[in-house]
Amino acid sequence: MQPASTSAIPDDQVLYVLLDKANIEVGKSKDGLFRLLDSDQSTLLKKNRLNPQDYRPDIVHMCLLMLLDSPLNQSGHLKIFIRTSKGILIDVSPEVRLPRTLKRFSGLMVELLQKRKVRASESKKVLLRVVRNNIHEHLPPGCQMIGFSAAATKQVEINDFVARLDRKTPRCFVVGAFAHGQVDLSECEEQISISEHHLSGAVVCSKICCAFERKFGIS
Repeated sequence: MQPASTSAIPDDQVLYVLLDKANIEVGKSKDGLFRLLDSDQSTLLKKNRLNPQDYRPDIVHMCLLMLLDSPLNQSGHLKIFIRTSKGILIDVSPEVRLPRTLKRFSGLMVELLQKRKVRASESKKVLLRVVRNNIHEHLPPGCQMIGFSAAATKQVEINDFVARLDRKTPRCFVVGAFAHGQVDLSECEEQISISEHHLSGAVVCSKICCAFERKFGIS
């Protein structure tokens, strides 16, 4: 079953998620091929004085699989963007079927960054594309940005927090897609923590989706 299009859903019933500071960067290996840099290429990274822990495309891969597989996405109530650590903004179609292995996902990301878009092989529909890097241009008017951070002073229970949100206001949740560091919360109207424990990006995405599925009555 193909996910429903978000264009058929009112803006205030669509959750926007920005996977921020994703470690998606292309490098040229010694065999002359372009590859997505990752921590397994520690020799290459250290040779170029790069920290292997800064190159974790597996994190954004796991986040995307969780989000795209969710009932929230399949019902058309989810819109995903990726912003890389270099500031490149990527629009993710809810209909994209991502490779399950990191190796194939990496190849797909190399194609995207080189060609600026990836199309479906049969329908030629654009599934992934690089867009203008101001995220606010791609969100509905009045969209409130909410950032997740373990360091945020406001800790909430995510189900209660989402249940109390005004239904008339569209929202974009900003989730870090990296191993270490913090997202830039300066563009967020609100900053929250949802656990006293350190959670992976994929777990945060799962909790967000479950909370909004409950709010929107999606099973």
